[in-house]
Amino acid sequence: MPDPITTCGLTANQQFICAYDDGDDGPFGPHYTITHGWWVYGEVSVEEVQRALDSLSRRHEVLNTIIRRAGGTTAGDAHQEIHPARPVPLRVVQESGDTDRDRSTAEHLAHARNSPLPATELPLLRATLVVFDPETHLLVLTFHHLAVDGVAVRVLVRELADLLAREQGHISEPLPEPVPYRDYATWEEKFLGSDTAERHREHWRRVLDGARIQTWPTDMPRGSARVKTTGTCRFTIDAETTARIHKTAKAHNATLFMVCFAAYALLCAEEGEPEVTVPTFSPGRPPGFEETIGPFFNFTPLRIDLRGGHTLTEVIERVRGAALEAGEHDIPAIPALVPETMMPAMQSDRATAVFQVFPFPHLLDHTRVGGLEFTEVRRWTTESADGLGNSDDQGAQIPDGCLWTLSLDPNMPDIAGTLDYRRDLFDPATANGLARRYVDILQQTTASPDVPVEQLTLEDA
Repeated sequence: MPDPITTCGLTANQQFICAYDDGDDGPFGPHYTITHGWWVYGEVSVEEVQRALDSLSRRHEVLNTIIRRAGGTTAGDAHQEIHPARPVPLRVVQESGDTDRDRSTAEHLAHARNSPLPATELPLLRATLVVFDPETHLLVLTFHHLAVDGVAVRVLVRELADLLAREQGHISEPLPEPVPYRDYATWEEKFLGSDTAERHREHWRRVLDGARIQTWPTDMPRGSARVKTTGTCRFTIDAETTARIHKTAKAHNATLFMVCFAAYALLCAEEGEPEVTVPTFSPGRPPGFEETIGPFFNFTPLRIDLRGGHTLTEVIERVRGAALEAGEHDIPAIPALVPETMMPAMQSDRATAVFQVFPFPHLLDHTRVGGLEFTEVRRWTTESADGLGNSDDQGAQIPDGCLWTLSLDPNMPDIAGTLDYRRDLFDPATANGLARRYVDILQQTTASPDVPVEQLTLEDA
């Protein structure tokens, strides 16, 4: 007799994703994925890797969960459908000893990211093991974004390292039982009905009253004949500018996110609006669920008044205040509280952009677990000479508009950035121009944080 299928309600994050439901496209499409790679040094067999991956599948039911939507376009009575654990598909590739490892790594990661992973084909994880020699391996994992967020990916690979150590007899005690994502759904439902949650909602209603989400003009209207794919523009913030970002943050008791976000607000201000409301993501993980596997991020709009704020220093102070307030009132489903805020995103010739700074939590870097050493591959494409250019590979699909991501690698002197964008809405040249403009604003304003931005010599986009 087959194991039973269980159901539970959606979390607010899953309901938010359902708002972007476009049939089997967008967040429910086969390219709404997260791909990462790790170098694994030491002797390990394919069978050991397979057993460890299958243990992950058994440990975390969200990897074997399907979101059943009502009517295909609305959350309605949609629910999570939790299936029995299934083995993880593992592709094994043998490379020759004289292979260019950097190029091969980029190709394998791009191949994994381009490969479809339908949201109904469980588990929501695919793996590739590239064998360069008996003690040098590249492990590539691709997850559907419906099952994980960026933090969850790195929690999972740490568990995988521990599971491999157990397979090889280096560790005897079992891993602690994980807190399942459905427990979070139950907790969240109770929390959202509390007085505390209502106070948070009232805060956001007040903050967002009259606000309108910042959008960018598109090159093509929605519904054009272009295929809905995602492009990726990669860029680098050079080491000298990165050092100034650190210095500026320290001088203003701010985080690196606040400085980078302030520069982005100045980029948005070139549209001529007196204020901007720019969405970002908060981790959204309450105490007790720090290592639960699942999507937790909250869509969080920060409203920044730019009137009278003409220097980076002034904007940083406003971003700092807005970000600290947002952290104190972090709550899911903020856009639903003041739906008028999202009205500009409904226009046929405009699209939203989300800005996030990712600090590489739970980083594996020359980390030895048992008899193996793990190092994450954090940069895996060849960039142009000026550190900016469009990637040839298909980007992981985003629900709408574009997504800015700055990756703060503690082991690198510079910052790697990506601008993922909908190819049916934006041309590559537009994405390149925006990225170049943003980097230029960061370079100029961090060099002269107290000089009005209109007095700086900024390049044309």
